[in-house]
Amino acid sequence: MSRKKILILGCAIALAAVFAYAAGNARSTPTAPTVDLPRSAEVARYRANALAFAAANGETRPADANIVGSRREFANVALFGSEVDSDQEVFVVRLHGHFVGYQASVPPGQPLPTGSVLTLVFDANTHGLTDWALQKREVELQRLGTPQPLEVPRP
Repeated sequence: MSRKKILILGCAIALAAVFAYAAGNARSTPTAPTVDLPRSAEVARYRANALAFAAANGETRPADANIVGSRREFANVALFGSEVDSDQEVFVVRLHGHFVGYQASVPPGQPLPTGSVLTLVFDANTHGLTDWALQKREVELQRLGTPQPLEVPRP
């Protein structure tokens, strides 16, 4: 075998080894867990709770609202970049409007947070609110699955 062929073959083997190593050690993007939406009566309960929370934070007529099922850990990391201490099934509700974080805990003398996107995470079993965030930027619920619209009050 000629020296040139040996060099080409050696490079090909080295490249194959590098690609095999990278493929074996690459972090895969976790897939969104599938959590089906509950019965319509439960969806209505989440809607009512979300609208009440929105009203308590300055917005009585949000522009729109959506709901999607997920798991708590995945939802918090995907939407907020935060880790939590449990991973139960949850329903995430996102609302758009003009919110003031009256429910937020802020140090004395600091302004209350404001934002146009309110995201609420409800435990699927207890229906209790586990997490919430008020943000100025869009929250992409599609990362969790296919969001379904919730009816909101019209002016």
